[in-house]
Amino acid sequence: MPKRRYRAQSELPLAARYVAEGEMRIARQKELIGRLKRNGRPTDQAEAVLKGFEGSLLQLRNHLEIMQVLTEPERY
Repeated sequence: MPKRRYRAQSELPLAARYVAEGEMRIARQKELIGRLKRNGRPTDQAEAVLKGFEGSLLQLRNHLEIMQVLTEPERY
């Protein structure tokens, strides 16, 4: 197995965990925004943070997808 594939395979669970953590972070941020709105508080900064989290999660998902492709068995 090439070194690159082995490394991706060994780091796959870590990348999946980062994606899951990102999803949880986004859920908590959305809850915060909901509380702020219910209390009549401004949400601009919280929504900006949410957009940043969503951008990061997209990158994490893309990275995970690449790692999954790298760990697929060769089809020859």
